[in-house]
Amino acid sequence: MRSLALVLALAVTGCSFIGVRGPNERVGRPPKRREDLNCTTSAALPGLDGLAGTAAIGAAGIGTLFEQVSEDGEPDGFTKYAAGPLFVGALVLFISASFGNTRVTWCSDAKDRAGGS
Repeated sequence: MRSLALVLALAVTGCSFIGVRGPNERVGRPPKRREDLNCTTSAALPGLDGLAGTAAIGAAGIGTLFEQVSEDGEPDGFTKYAAGPLFVGALVLFISASFGNTRVTWCSDAKDRAGGS
């Protein structure tokens, strides 16, 4: 059951890599019409990536703490098998959130500077 939860958590990492569309760099000269920009202005996916990354770091920390302070060593093997993948998943999620947030910022900036409607 724990393995399934871990696999599902890692499978949804990086929503912003896939779901956020935007310029690859800051737009120097925006188009004349806002409609010509086809990009994402919602920060929902980067926000979800950030929340999921925080949850993964918290789960890794809490599971490791419980394993270290429990008298019987339960959850057995958490530090050895689950904490590392959770940490890597959190790192990927934070990078994805940063990537998506940057693209959303560049898109919003370009739309604000674009002329006409």
